Amino acid sequence: KVHYLFMVAYPFSAWSGIVGRLFVNMLLMHNGLLPLVIHSHERQRYYQALATSPIMVTRIMADAYENTLDNAEHHFVEPRKQVMEPASKVA
Repeated sequence: KVHYLFMVAYPFSAWSGIVGRLFVNMLLMHNGLLPLVIHSHERQRYYQALATSPIMVTRIMADAYENTLDNAEHHFVEPRKQVMEPASKVA
């Protein structure tokens, strides 16, 4: 919701999306959370949500954050599990 309210209040159209997403990521990281990424294939859905309601933007952001967590698990947790397994199981 914070992102939606920021986007409504932000007076400049140029770079507004980037500034808005940067603002949200700064809030997330300040609170010890991972930043979220809205992938290019979701960008149109994101723009449509901005034109509708804060509920839709919240859903897009929640989906993006879930994807962020899935990616973090895939890139950071799973490789660590492999490294920590006994040598007999790895081979």
